[in-house]
Amino acid sequence: MKYSDKYDKYFSSDMVESIAKTQGALFSFAEQQQYDMSKFIPLYLKSDFCNNEMDAIESYFHWKTEGILMSQIEYEQAIPKISNQNKNLYYDVFWMGIMYRLLVFATGFSSKEIYDIIDAKFMDKYAISLELCDFDDAVSIILVDIKGKYNFPACMKN
Repeated sequence: MKYSDKYDKYFSSDMVESIAKTQGALFSFAEQQQYDMSKFIPLYLKSDFCNNEMDAIESYFHWKTEGILMSQIEYEQAIPKISNQNKNLYYDVFWMGIMYRLLVFATGFSSKEIYDIIDAKFMDKYAISLELCDFDDAVSIILVDIKGKYNFPACMKN
């Protein structure tokens, strides 16, 4: 996959996938810790931590464990846990975390901007239908699906 000019010269495909899987692991960890994922996903993707560290070209946090990432997020804001009656309903939060990060790399948009385009309910629908696709293919399908609605960087218009 071609990445936006912002990231293309800094990261190999293996590095991009590793960073994306770090975010996927964070989403899985949050779900295992009983965080309300309908609140966690937007709070995280719109957080200063995510937009200043995870979206950065160089960040110490790209290579850290999900527990370390969670401690940074919790330091910034309180995220509610699910109540006994509620249950997290998303199909595959690991996949969703990976896709959000890969879309940042592909478009050069911030995590907040990507979430404003594809909220968690919308991304969950993609997870159900695209989970078995190769990551690059899934990103390409999502971009084709939404490309006409948004002003994507020049590298994404072909």
